[in-house]
Amino acid sequence: MKKWLLFLGVLLLAGCRSSNHVYYEYVNKVKKANDEQFVTSTEIIDINFYFDDVLNDEYLYRVIIDNPREKMLNVSAILVHDVPTDSIFPSIGVVDSKINLAASEEEGFIKGFILGGYLDKKYREVNFRLLIKYETETYETKELYYIYNK
Repeated sequence: MKKWLLFLGVLLLAGCRSSNHVYYEYVNKVKKANDEQFVTSTEIIDINFYFDDVLNDEYLYRVIIDNPREKMLNVSAILVHDVPTDSIFPSIGVVDSKINLAASEEEGFIKGFILGGYLDKKYREVNFRLLIKYETETYETKELYYIYNK
């Protein structure tokens, strides 16, 4: 019994380390990307940022990504900012399951998703960088780099 518990513990730790590795690869990829790769608007999908005061010392930031103009398969996304933090950056499909996007709700597809988090109010000027990685219906891998300056 002890051997099985030890074996399961080792598998769990190996899996967590693997997903952490993938997460940090995404973070580094976004941070090291050239500014020329980033766009401030796109016709592929709607990207909207919202900011709300929620506490005395923090505000909530949200980015709503929806209304894709084409089917987007195996979507993963991460939103990185330039504020010093110990928290993880919001993501989807990086350490969890990837999603499929379509303009209409079909089986196995959703219309959009939200990434968000909290920042200290002393950081009023923040640079956000968003990476959306997906496959087209012909399984061509594409990456969309989006930048937003608050």
